[in-house]
Amino acid sequence: MLPGRAGHLPVEALHRRHERLRLAWVEGEGEVLEATSTATFRCHQPGASTFVDCTGEITHATLNGVDLDPATASGGRLPLPDLQADNL
Repeated sequence: MLPGRAGHLPVEALHRRHERLRLAWVEGEGEVLEATSTATFRCHQPGASTFVDCTGEITHATLNGVDLDPATASGGRLPLPDLQADNL
């Protein structure tokens, strides 16, 4: 098994990805593009952590039903702590 992130996330990690886009008008701000992404993946080492790459502003995030703090995102990456064997 590979060390680090590659070691606990298998190649087939991403099972499903669903994206929903909504174009909205915010008065005085012009067009705002909102996107919702959902990914399910497995982890060989429950309790490990990883990250997801994100562009744009993160307004809400959850991992396995637990709210994540969008303020923890840095450099376009949102930390995903305390992974389970199956994650959503």
